[in-house]
Parts: sequence; structure tokens; C-alpha cells
Amino acid sequence: SIPAYNSIEHLLVKVGRFLLSISEEVYLLTAEGGAFYMIINVFPLQIEKVLFEIEGIEPHYQIVVDRENHSDKVTVLVEVQEAIFFDVMKKQRQFIEHIKTRLASELGISVDVKLVEEKTLERTEGKSKRVVDNRKL
Repeated sequence: SIPAYNSIEHLLVKVGRFLLSISEEVYLLTAEGGAFYMIINVFPLQIEKVLFEIEGIEPHYQIVVDRENHSDKVTVLVEVQEAIFFDVMKKQRQFIEHIKTRLASELGISVDVKLVEEKTLERTEGKSKRVVDNRKL
């Protein structure tokens, strides 16, 4: 039997072979792993903590969640200072790999990272929209 929580704080729903967990702070979820279900919670504050420790990153980022091949895919769009954005491609790749490694260490999952120019992420009330969920469930 699959556990289900019916509260505003946490909702666990079976969608086909996958579980989707939704809460006010939990944005990413799941895949079925063999005979058991694996649930991975990703909190935006975990991502923010890592990003704000890395020099050259602006305080604006966006987490984009998509579904590809029956799995959730997370991409983190990171606004960076102009000097980094227009830096040599090799240095950009190294910078991206550094961010990906730090995020994987903190989150326990791999995420894609894309650098974007300053002030390119959509903002509401001065803040960039933190999470965009493009999954169609």
C-alpha cells in the first residue's frame, strides 16, 4: 500500500507509475525505483544556500521542472555577473560544472544548470519567480 497524506502541507499522489509529492516548500518529486517508490524532496532554500555561497552569482535564480522520459528533470537558471556571462566558454563550462557539483552534493540528485544574463529572469515584486513547473500530470 502506498502512503498518502491529505493535508495542505503535504500531498502524495500516485500518477501512473510515478508518485508526485506537493507541499508549500517541496517542488520536485519522484520516480518508481524497482519494487519500491523513491521520493526526492528538493527545497528551493537548499538551492539558494549553495548558489549564494558561489562568487559571481546574482541573487536571482529560477528552478524549472520538466518531465522527460517519465522522469522529472530539474534545471536551475542562474543569473550571473556580466563578466562571468561573457567569459571564455571554457571558463563558463568549468563554472557550470562547479555549480552542478555543489548542488548535487547538497541535494543528492543531479540538476542541469544554465547561466543567464543579469535581469533576464521574470520578476514579481522585485524577486524572480523561484519555481516554474512545466510538468503536465
